Amino acid sequence: MFAVEGKIDGKMIGTVTLRLENSQKRAELAYWFGVPFWGKGYASETLKRQLNSGLMI
Repeated sequence: MFAVEGKIDGKMIGTVTLRLENSQKRAELAYWFGVPFWGKGYASETLKRQLNSGLMI
């Protein structure tokens, strides 16, 4: 699980988790963001950055 911080103030705005189950050949993605941050692309941006960095693999 990763905490997601706001760019300006560094306060936590949500969380993202990606769990891989290789034996079952499946993955589970979960995320939570506070209501004021919905619909602003934070989940997409966070997942792209973490998948590209290899932190979740």
